[in-house]
Amino acid sequence: MAFQIDLDAIAAKREEELGSPDTFPFVFKGQTWNCKDPNEISDTEKFELQEIEPRDLDGVIDFYLGDQADEFRAAGGGTAQIDKALTAWAEHTRDNLGPTRSGKYSNRTQRRSKPRS
Repeated sequence: MAFQIDLDAIAAKREEELGSPDTFPFVFKGQTWNCKDPNEISDTEKFELQEIEPRDLDGVIDFYLGDQADEFRAAGGGTAQIDKALTAWAEHTRDNLGPTRSGKYSNRTQRRSKPRS
């Protein structure tokens, strides 16, 4: 059988682990917030995000946190914390995808880069 990516299984695993099909949790000021995952937003939401003016910082917070936005701002949160959460999430998801090259290639590269005695 050819290699097959099961998007349904990936979505089910994500929802089981995170409790949501399209958000990820982060902690700020001792409280857990749920932020929209940019990789999971719909095409309509992508257009909505593009329509937010760069200077509309409240619009950015509203987009990513939805009903939690006002409480988040009241706790002292802003776009800097949203940016940090999005960056950390992107790094986490990238790091958990595994190597893009085979281990054989990786080992060969590591051996070649070692200084010779």
